[in-house]
Amino acid sequence: SSNVILDAGKKGRIFEVTAANVVLDNLTFINNRATSEAAGIYLKATSNILINNTLFEDNLGKAIIISSKSTNNTFYNVSFINNIGGITISGESNSDSFVNLTFINNTVSKKGGAIYFKSIIGAYMANSTFINNTAGTGGAIYIESDSKNNQFINLIFDSNIASSDDGGAISFEEDIVF
Repeated sequence: SSNVILDAGKKGRIFEVTAANVVLDNLTFINNRATSEAAGIYLKATSNILINNTLFEDNLGKAIIISSKSTNNTFYNVSFINNIGGITISGESNSDSFVNLTFINNTVSKKGGAIYFKSIIGAYMANSTFINNTAGTGGAIYIESDSKNNQFINLIFDSNIASSDDGGAISFEEDIVF
């Protein structure tokens, strides 16, 4: 199928999802803006969401925020390029999967230029690439202490920067499995 481009002209967020069993496939989210929360997609109390073959580019605000006890969401073949942050996951999210993701040139001033994990349990991330992402702490990934039992397999990090010198690739407060 052909790619659908969702361009908000830097005026707002595209989706807020509060349902279960939603598939978003072959989409491009570009030029979206949010002064708080997510510029592209805000997933709140969701389960079984699939985001597949999708691009988030040039969004002013986090591309995706997952919060409020979301579970079993899957992100496959998703790219995040030139966003003010890639993904923030918080609020006791459980068992989310992130496979074949690419993060390039995403920037935030505080934590996790590409990904910020807060209160996430049992996440699985594999076969993903992080290039030139920047943040105050955790240039590519920041993991808060209340996150646990997460697995990270076959990740590639190149030229990610933490301005505080605390974890150019990853900064974490909890034991994790690589």
